[in-house]
Amino acid sequence: MAQISSNKCHNCEKDNAGLYCYECQYFLCAPCRLIHDKFLKKHTVTESGKIDRSVFASRLKCERHDLEFAHYCKDCKCLTCSECTTSGHKSHEFTEVSEVAASIRTDLNQANCNVKAKLDILSRLIDEIENVKMKNVKEENNQFVEDARKIARELIRMIESVTEQTVNRASDFLILEQQNIAFELAKIKKLQKDCTSVTDRIEQLTKIEHDMTFYVQQKSLTKEKTETDSIPMIIGPNKIGEFKNEDFIDQVVETIQSKYSIR
Repeated sequence: MAQISSNKCHNCEKDNAGLYCYECQYFLCAPCRLIHDKFLKKHTVTESGKIDRSVFASRLKCERHDLEFAHYCKDCKCLTCSECTTSGHKSHEFTEVSEVAASIRTDLNQANCNVKAKLDILSRLIDEIENVKMKNVKEENNQFVEDARKIARELIRMIESVTEQTVNRASDFLILEQQNIAFELAKIKKLQKDCTSVTDRIEQLTKIEHDMTFYVQQKSLTKEKTETDSIPMIIGPNKIGEFKNEDFIDQVVETIQSKYSIR
């Protein structure tokens, strides 16, 4: 959280304002707070060191009446001032902002738990791809190459060109499969990064103590941001298949026949 440095008191203008009033949106020193609290007992005052800079972008007054927000309109799903309750929101159902903030905090905490659970799954998937699937496809390819070279050693030097052709096809297959796996891995890592970003933002929001500021700030966290993309199904890599001696021999025979015009 980006904290506020030393500020001047709004009343006495001294550089020792260690407090901040959310409703008034200015700093206070300890002596001036005593006077402030006598007239504005319902205002929320906290230590200035706990204030995030984003609080200054939050408007805590009704734009229409320029009065402090006092209630939450259930019908319109918005904050209202005392004047709103008798004008544009007349006959609507109202509740305390603290109740709404508590409910939203609960929902966000649950969403945070869900995202963290998703992060655990993503971490396991990434570990499986990096430490199992990548290893398996490499081992399978190596086995194929080993079988190809074993046959080649049993033949005369003339068939080395056929052996190298077979190995090259296997190498091309490996490169293609590794590229496909790397692409899937990149998508999962991106989803992991998105989930981490969402949970970081949620944790930052839930640390805001002031209910009205919290409500205004959390509106920037849309439903789409908390409902990240679903975890993709990981499809296993294509298998190069078992090396077939018959095919290799046929290719060698065809090469020999072509070279020496044997039919």
